[in-house]
Amino acid sequence: MYPKVFTLALFITMTALACDTSGPVATDGGIDTAAADSDVQAQDIVFDKGQPDESPQDVAEDESSKDIHFKDLIADDTPPKVVKTEPADEATGVAVPFTIKVTFSEGIRFKETVDKNTFMVQDLNGKEVPGTYTYDEDAFTVTFTPDPAAKLMLASPYRVTLKSIIQDKAGNGLEDWFYFGFSTTLPPDLAGYKDLAAKYSPIIYQSTKTDAPHFDYLTSFDFDGNWKANDNYNSIKKATEVKSWVYYDVTETKSHYFIRYAFFWPLRFGVAGGTDAFGNDVSGATVVVAKYPTERPIAVETYFLSGSNEEVRSYVTDESGIVDDKGNAYYGVNWTFPQATLFPAGHYIAYLTAQTHESCLWNHTVSEGLLDQRCQINDGIKSTLTTVRYAYESGNPTAIKKGEKGFPATLDGVDYGLKSVMGEWWVRRDHVSEDGIFTNTYDYEAPEGRMGNGMEIPSAFVDPVDPASANKGRPPWAWKWAAATIDLNFFVYKMPRGTVFLDPAYFFAKRHRLSTLWNPTTKMGFSTDYCYNQYLLVDQRKLDPECN
Repeated sequence: MYPKVFTLALFITMTALACDTSGPVATDGGIDTAAADSDVQAQDIVFDKGQPDESPQDVAEDESSKDIHFKDLIADDTPPKVVKTEPADEATGVAVPFTIKVTFSEGIRFKETVDKNTFMVQDLNGKEVPGTYTYDEDAFTVTFTPDPAAKLMLASPYRVTLKSIIQDKAGNGLEDWFYFGFSTTLPPDLAGYKDLAAKYSPIIYQSTKTDAPHFDYLTSFDFDGNWKANDNYNSIKKATEVKSWVYYDVTETKSHYFIRYAFFWPLRFGVAGGTDAFGNDVSGATVVVAKYPTERPIAVETYFLSGSNEEVRSYVTDESGIVDDKGNAYYGVNWTFPQATLFPAGHYIAYLTAQTHESCLWNHTVSEGLLDQRCQINDGIKSTLTTVRYAYESGNPTAIKKGEKGFPATLDGVDYGLKSVMGEWWVRRDHVSEDGIFTNTYDYEAPEGRMGNGMEIPSAFVDPVDPASANKGRPPWAWKWAAATIDLNFFVYKMPRGTVFLDPAYFFAKRHRLSTLWNPTTKMGFSTDYCYNQYLLVDQRKLDPECN
């Protein structure tokens, strides 16, 4: 297409040329219109009024010239558009190394307007991804190929920005800046970790509020079909069925597995009267599994919000040897149980309270102290509860349906599915906005000598119920042990926000005063050296013989 200014000038000139028949043919530098051809330039034409040239042949050629050029002389003022991107916007699981293709609605001035300043590819931290650009003239498609030496991250979001300076052949720029994003695939060979999560998956007793039980049903963040946090509250109010999901994640050291489970609800109803309510609530637990001498679970740490505090409760097996004659409090343990009691058939039995969603233990029926008002459960309380009993059986999530009388408050045999924390939430950690998933970020302060220091990551989910509230549901990597207890005899080891999830081996060792000596020959001790922890960018499974 022609530039707009030139096209309009040429059109006016040729129109005048076709209509002027009143003067003689110019002989002093002008041209005879009969001799004009399709390549004539507007600035070369000079008009001199005189006798018209009546040659029929000349007139025919002049009319033919008009017919040839008229279609090309229409002004182009339509901006180009992006009609397709590869990967698609919000795509996940994109293979590494990736290429990026953008197809436009028409041909563009590629060499003049496309480069790293107008077609920007950036990682999570806003750092430019170096690469090269090529253009397919026939398909109107620009392809970006990262440099072979570019460091591309797994399980990480990338953003692409196209600036409006990118132009079509007529000089029209994009109507506005164009943005899209995608995230890369998770590390390979993770199926075994999902098998572990299924093997030790909790059996869950979820207490329900009888007049609105679906607010207490376990589900996924995108249960309503989108990734917007601010409409989850309204969606759960209007729901006619709720699918059952639990989130999971696994990290591994040379000595132990740390299997994390996260429970999600679109609404935290709060205490009696509806106060302390907020949208997009999360609680959870970590199951610690020793790898040697035989694989066995040794502990459960549960997490939940308690007003402005965050509780992380610890329950360990007698066989773990964590607690000796110094007592539970010295080792930061809430209670000890025989392994068969804490993990019957290999599964711990969770109790999740109605409305407040405290992550507790179903068989912990003895109060720890008079001042502790959380996780209260005993046989008398159990007899008054309405509950939904969840378990991981087939992995196909049960859809709990609304009946004529509403949603059921009591159900048994509900099958939940497992969703990956990393594959669902972590890869979208750049969605920080009022219309996105997360609100606010924090800088992770790793304990001295540990990895991950300085990561800027989301601190909370968007809250559509009370955006101004300080209490919000937190993604697992923002969990913190900020105990509400005032029992001065209970040992609390304060660690930075996020350590409980991002560096679970270090958290467990410090909280429970464990020696971190590890003997690779005898397989004895406790190791804080990770074989796999993608959050800290560690994957030694095929590199370190102790991790095979």
